Amino acid sequence: MKNVIVLVLVSVVACTIGCQSMENPFRRQAPAPPPDLELEGRASQTPAVSEPGLKLSPQQRFADVPLPEGVKENAERTFVYEGRGLQIGRMVYTTRKRAADLAQFYVRESPTAGWQLDNIVQADVINLYFSKPDKTLRVTITNLGVVKGRELVLLLVPKEPS
Repeated sequence: MKNVIVLVLVSVVACTIGCQSMENPFRRQAPAPPPDLELEGRASQTPAVSEPGLKLSPQQRFADVPLPEGVKENAERTFVYEGRGLQIGRMVYTTRKRAADLAQFYVRESPTAGWQLDNIVQADVINLYFSKPDKTLRVTITNLGVVKGRELVLLLVPKEPS
């Protein structure tokens, strides 16, 4: 009987020590900041022939607004208008792709469509700002968590005449 009690106590102590060293998978942790973007293509404005990374989707809403493959449009939150010389759109997508890969896709692909990268703002959300002589494009990438993935919002608006 004494041996059984000692064995149970040793087992409980061993389990307690083992459980303390393991991280709680259900504990909410603060999101890690996204890795710094490599501003490839910024100087030369033309990517190499076989670039690694996300591929260009053939399902673009506007011919000059790049869209990566594998994104799912949220039709309830998307608005697009195209008329004579006027293009306006707020396209909302969800994806499982990494935020850094999405941002790198736009840094690489947008200059090939004639966009100039004006600036990048990285915090909890990644915002990339592009411009053309007559319009602007804002790319917003938000991390929604492990289950929901990432949200990609493309905002295309005309520039105000100066």
